[in-house]
Amino acid sequence: MGSDNEGNEDFGLGDGADHVEPLNFCILPPRPLRAPSFAKACHTFMEAGCQQPSLTITADAIQRLDLKALVQWMDQPLTELLNNGAVLELNYEWPRPPEDPRELSECAEPRLWALRADARYPWLPLLLNRTKGCLIQHVAMLVPHDFRPSEGIRFDPQALEIWMTHRLMVLDQLGADAGIPGHQRGNLSLMAASLGFELDGGFWDLLDQAQ
Repeated sequence: MGSDNEGNEDFGLGDGADHVEPLNFCILPPRPLRAPSFAKACHTFMEAGCQQPSLTITADAIQRLDLKALVQWMDQPLTELLNNGAVLELNYEWPRPPEDPRELSECAEPRLWALRADARYPWLPLLLNRTKGCLIQHVAMLVPHDFRPSEGIRFDPQALEIWMTHRLMVLDQLGADAGIPGHQRGNLSLMAASLGFELDGGFWDLLDQAQ
C-alpha cells in the first residue's frame, strides 16, 4: 500500500506525531490512503444525493429509529448481499439550520439511528460504498473522532483500530456461519484498506487456529 499522499486530502488516519502503535500485532499501523476527505465526501453526499442503489433515511425514520428503509436490502440472504459488493449508499435527510456548523456525524439523532442499524445489521459496513464516502460516514457515526473544517475528520487511532479488529472478527465469523468461510476475506481486507489499515496475513491464520 503506497504512502505517497501528495495532492490528496487526509481524512483523519494520521501518521508522524499522531502515530500510535497498534494494539493487535496482526493489523499494521494506519496509513494515509488516496481517498476523499470525510468532509468533502459527506458534503457531496448530502448535497448531490446518491446514485442508485441508494436508500433515503428520512428525518422521521431517524427520530423513530425506524430501520424499514433497510429491509428491502437486508431481507436478502447474507451470501447474496455480500456478493453484491460494496455498492449501498445511505442518504440521510436530516435538516439543519444554515448556521449549524456540525457535520452529520456530530448530530446525536442520526448517530443513534446509525448505531441501531449497525447493531441490527453488523455486516452493513461491508455493503457500503467506499469510493463515495458512505463507509467513512458510517464509521464516523460509530467511532470517536474530531472534526475540523480545515482537516476533515480525524479518528481516534486506538478506537478505530479496536473497532476495525472487532468488526473483521465478527464479519469473518458471520461468513463462516453462513457457509462461506474465508469467502469474504479479500473484501474484508479491502474494507480495512479503505480505512487506512493493511492486514498482515497472519491475522486470518490466527483466526483459523482459534476455531
